[in-house]
Amino acid sequence: MRHFLVFGLLVTCFITTSCAKETSQGDGCNLIVGDLVVSELMLNPVGSDSGKEWIEIYNASSESIILNRVIFRVAGSGEAKDYTVRGAPSVAAKSYFVMGDGATDELEFLDFSYDDGISAFNNTVGSVQILCKDDVIDQIVYGGESDIEAPDEGKSLAFDGGVAPSYE
Repeated sequence: MRHFLVFGLLVTCFITTSCAKETSQGDGCNLIVGDLVVSELMLNPVGSDSGKEWIEIYNASSESIILNRVIFRVAGSGEAKDYTVRGAPSVAAKSYFVMGDGATDELEFLDFSYDDGISAFNNTVGSVQILCKDDVIDQIVYGGESDIEAPDEGKSLAFDGGVAPSYE
């Protein structure tokens, strides 16, 4: 009798789907503020931006971080666009990782290509956020009212976490 009762509860659970938790964007991410930080942005490469924009991040934690389910939110003068990382390798502890919209065989320094997953960066004003679920892990705001000026064409924004960005 007990087996029938357990079986009945399982069938009811699957039929009503009340036992199944829907996985939302970002679920499974367990980062805290400062684990991953934006260390450099190439917003405005020389010539056409397509295929040449990239984000360098730094894993400041003492453990390897799996990027899957980390969300990058990019905003310019319009609405922000979210990109949830899928299929990226892990970032080793105390290591840098570069991801961009180009092909890894064309930009040899890229560790991961998000293709067109992240919309093109705005060259003059915008923001880049790293999110874990709904928590902002790191954020860079540039141009406009920000203290960080947008870089000239061909220059990246580099950050060390302690001072205003330097232009490289």
